Amino acid sequence: MLVLAVLALAATVAARPPHAPPLYDGLGFPDEPYRWVVPPAGSARTPGATPAAVTVRITGGTTVSAQALSAEQGPQVAVAAPDGAFAVPDGTMSITLRADPRPVPPAVPDGGQVVSNLYELTATSAGRPVQLAPGHVLLVNMRSESATDRSVVICRWTGRRWEQVPTEQVGTDVYASRLQTLGAVAVVRLDPGVRPTVSSIARAPGGQGSSTAAGPVGSTTGTTPGSGPPASTLVLALGGLVVVLATGLLIVRRRSARTTTESATSPGDEQPKPA
Repeated sequence: MLVLAVLALAATVAARPPHAPPLYDGLGFPDEPYRWVVPPAGSARTPGATPAAVTVRITGGTTVSAQALSAEQGPQVAVAAPDGAFAVPDGTMSITLRADPRPVPPAVPDGGQVVSNLYELTATSAGRPVQLAPGHVLLVNMRSESATDRSVVICRWTGRRWEQVPTEQVGTDVYASRLQTLGAVAVVRLDPGVRPTVSSIARAPGGQGSSTAAGPVGSTTGTTPGSGPPASTLVLALGGLVVVLATGLLIVRRRSARTTTESATSPGDEQPKPA
C-alpha cells in the first residue's frame, strides 16, 4: 500500500510540464480573456490592454535590477532588467522602462500568425532613449491569446518585417525571450509543420549579464519562481508524509485490535456454580 501510494504521487509530480507555470497561471487564478488593442473579428469585448512600466534606479552609476508586469489577470506582458542592464548617460538619476501595447501590424509573419498585441519596449531618461549596455539583455514574458500545441516564437517587428528571436515556453500560454535590443515584439504561432528558424533560448549563446535559459519574470537567472521545489524534492516530501500517516494508522489499528483481543480473552465475572 505504501509503495503504491508513493508511486502514485511520483507519477503525478512527474506528469507536470517541464516548466511549471507562474503563479498567475495556476489553479484558482484563471487567465481573463486576452485584451486586444484592435480585437480580431469575433473576439469578446474586454477592457483595454495595459502597459507594464517601472522606474529603474541607479546606484553608483549602475542600474539596479527591476521588473514590471501589466495589470491583466494573467499579465499579458512582463519585463525584467538585471543589474547593470542599461548604459547610463551622464547625469541620469533614473530610467523608465516600459512595454506599451500597440496594434498588430498588417504584415503577416512567414508561416505563422500573430497571437498577441504588439508590445513596444522602451527605456528613456528625461525623454531621451537609453540603450542596453553591451553584453546585457532584457527578459520579456508574453502571454498568447490561447494555449496551443504548435510551435510558438516571439518575433521582433523591425517596421518592415518580422524576425524570430530565441524563445522558451515558461507557462501554459506564456513565452519568454532575452532581447539584446529594445524594440517592438509579439507572439507568433507557427503554422502546422513549420519549425522555428532560430535555436531555442536554452541553446542560444549567452553573454555577460545573461544566462543560458529564460524563466518567468521575477528571476533573471533561469529559475522559475512560483513553480515550487524540484520534482524529486516533492516526491520525497509527499512520500514521507504518506509513510508517516500510514504508519500512524497501522499503529492505531494494531492497538485497537490488541485491546479488542484482550477484552475478549479476559476472565469474566462468573457466578460460582452450586455444589
